[in-house]
Formats: sequence, structure tokens, C-alpha cells
Amino acid sequence: MNNKLKKATDAVDRAEDMDEDTAPLSVPPNVKKVLEERGADYGDFRKQWGLSQALKSILIKELVHNPHFMGLPDLEKYALKEGVEQICLKLSRVAIGDCLKEDNFVDISGYSELLAQLARKK
Repeated sequence: MNNKLKKATDAVDRAEDMDEDTAPLSVPPNVKKVLEERGADYGDFRKQWGLSQALKSILIKELVHNPHFMGLPDLEKYALKEGVEQICLKLSRVAIGDCLKEDNFVDISGYSELLAQLARKK
């Protein structure tokens, strides 16, 4: 396994080992309620964040060294990077939470379409 993938999977494993006892949150009741509601759809946020960051780490580290990416204007770099990061977030929600929550796929489709529009302008 390459080093980047190993580091990313280690980060996911560490996130999966966390629970409310090892990583307590002190949040107002209204925020706690929202976190619980989102957790029903997206899974435990600690696990979801770990996977999301692992996916982003792998893809973005490769992307920023891609000669095609390096030649883009800054605004297009920002748009491409953000689109990829948002798709990673949505994919991590699919993997950790409700894997058939339609909103995740609508969002992925939306970000993909925005990136396709950026590509068509090229």
C-alpha cells in the first residue's frame, strides 16, 4: 500500500476508534439536537470527517501536482479543488451514513455538473 493511502486509512481507523467517551463534545442543546438529526442521515460525524479528510487528502495531493491543474488560472483551481472536496464529503456521507440518501447523490451530481461546465469553458 502506498504511503499516502496508508496514512489516509490510518486516519480513518483513528476516527472510527473515537466515541463520545474519548472525544466528548460540549455543545448547546439545540446544536446537539441538530448533530443527532444529521447523524441519522450521515452517520457519526467523527467517522464521516475521518473518511472525508482521507479521501480529500489522497485526491487533492495528487491534483495539485497534476501539470494540467498547475496550468489553470487561480479561480479555476479554487473551483476545481472545492468541487472535488465537496464530492469527497458527499461520498463519505454515503459510505458512513444512509447510503441511499438521495440528497447526497443530487449534491454529487450538482458539483459534477458545475465542474463539467468549467471543463466545457476550456
